[in-house]
Amino acid sequence: MKAGRWFAIAWLAIATLLAGTPAFGRDGYIKDQALLDKIQIGVTTKQEAIALLGPPETTADFDRRGIQSLGYWVDNWGKRLNISIDVDEKGIVRNIERLPIYGP
Repeated sequence: MKAGRWFAIAWLAIATLLAGTPAFGRDGYIKDQALLDKIQIGVTTKQEAIALLGPPETTADFDRRGIQSLGYWVDNWGKRLNISIDVDEKGIVRNIERLPIYGP
């Protein structure tokens, strides 16, 4: 097989893999902070939060506390604001933290 054909096959494979993923690794990016106001602590489930906000950028399990933290972020006037949504073992949102990032 010629090199040009291999290149075309490789390019097609990469394009196919990237077609279903957000551009530039935007998982966890919240476009509008007003979406956070729709999440009710003690009422909203993990599945509902993910359906509303999209997949988180990170997840962290805190087994001793019985909490899983979903990590999101927003652009707050050019500064990154990290959002941590804590979900209990039953899958209910228990806390939402907005953490400003300072420095470079």
